Amino acid sequence: MSETTNQQGGDSHPKWLTYVLIGVIVILVLLVIGSLSGVIGGSGSTPPATEIPVEPLPSEAPPEATEPGATEPPPEGEMLFTIIQPGNGTDWNLVEPIEVTGSAAGMPNDQVLIFAIDEDLNILGESTATLGAPNADGLSTYTGTLWASASVKTDGKIVAGGLYDDGSIAGSAGVFVTLIPAPAIEITEPLNGAMIPDPISFTVSGTGVELPENNVVVQATSSDGTVLAEVFTTVNTSELGGAGSWSAQLSVVVPAGTTGQIIAFSLDPKTGGNIAFAQINVVYGQ
Repeated sequence: MSETTNQQGGDSHPKWLTYVLIGVIVILVLLVIGSLSGVIGGSGSTPPATEIPVEPLPSEAPPEATEPGATEPPPEGEMLFTIIQPGNGTDWNLVEPIEVTGSAAGMPNDQVLIFAIDEDLNILGESTATLGAPNADGLSTYTGTLWASASVKTDGKIVAGGLYDDGSIAGSAGVFVTLIPAPAIEITEPLNGAMIPDPISFTVSGTGVELPENNVVVQATSSDGTVLAEVFTTVNTSELGGAGSWSAQLSVVVPAGTTGQIIAFSLDPKTGGNIAFAQINVVYGQ
């Protein structure tokens, strides 16, 4: 029997060979899909712990730090200073002194200089303090009393520093303070000992600072203390308790050549006493 061929399609290959080729193609496609699935599925997974490279431990200890001062005390002669009291931003009423306390280390001696300065580095007051014995940590404490003067409210600083034997300063510390001047009155016109040509009408003027409600009382008195005239006025300032000038017009009727005083003062509203006082001698008329 002879093998039958498909004359219409012109294909001389047997049918079984076609089926084999189709099967091979399907198998290759499945293999490719499986490979791609493994790559995609494993892209977000964590590698096994055994695959993480492990750095070998060093066989020698690392070298010690060599930065300056990291393991050594400060160089000899270097001072460390702190101010414990007063605190930064303290308002200091100059009616009274202020107590300054602090600590220091590395001092060449027990001399401590304390002073108050303004923003232009003008010294408004200075004092000294004695350094105590150092404690177990090498810190010594000091305490000093400081007086200062200022004609107006002043932003400044309290500074404490060590003194070398040659008088130079090193190792200082500072805190900011506001210096509030003590209440004060000054008579600038007339001058002390002046003769007032026309006592019927004359002007008394002066300055004042830190006065309660800015009030000033001006009196003309005789030499025995009798009040001949009294006028109330205020310091010319926009700030309560600020510094400024004042003036008052007085009138006295006395025989020419009478001696007396011009007095200016401000009363303390709490006690009723004088919180600031000024006085000059005058002669009323020729």
